[in-house]
Amino acid sequence: MIEKITLTKIGKYKDDWVFVYIEPNDAHSKCGGRITVNIGDDYIGSYFFSHCGTETFEQFLAKVNPDYLINKLFQTKEDLDVESGSELFESLVKNDMLWMVKHARNENNITKDELRELYEGLKEHAFRDIGELSYMIDSDSYETMSKIFSDDWFYNGGFTKSNHVYERQENVIQAVIAHFKNEVTS
Repeated sequence: MIEKITLTKIGKYKDDWVFVYIEPNDAHSKCGGRITVNIGDDYIGSYFFSHCGTETFEQFLAKVNPDYLINKLFQTKEDLDVESGSELFESLVKNDMLWMVKHARNENNITKDELRELYEGLKEHAFRDIGELSYMIDSDSYETMSKIFSDDWFYNGGFTKSNHVYERQENVIQAVIAHFKNEVTS
């Protein structure tokens, strides 16, 4: 039997709503089932759990981690790759990477002029990913980036930005989990 749950006034501005459909299914184990989540008119995700390790499917949903459930339902990444020079500089602050710049100034003798030149060279660039940026910049900027972030900075430098879709889904999924926690304890 499918149960439909409607939750409203979710999120930072209390303007989100969600339909949650659960269908317990013990065909594969004592506890299992399908959950389908429809966030507003924007996102819908569904996943079947064959084994839950709890007495009921609702108990499982009350205990699950929001990140885990978001991954199962939507496969949304928490962070996205930066796509511009200005986003790259913002990510240095967000990801607590400014120490690397300070360290490179002291250890690799990078001058303020080199940093200013790097900033001026990168701030206007737009790109699909960091790998593409590595092909777009001049050799001086490339070398400065290597001095600061290592020779493979373009491969996995940690230059990311927040994913607003993930943040919205996280707010909703936390409300869904809270609903099941309240249901299980009452």
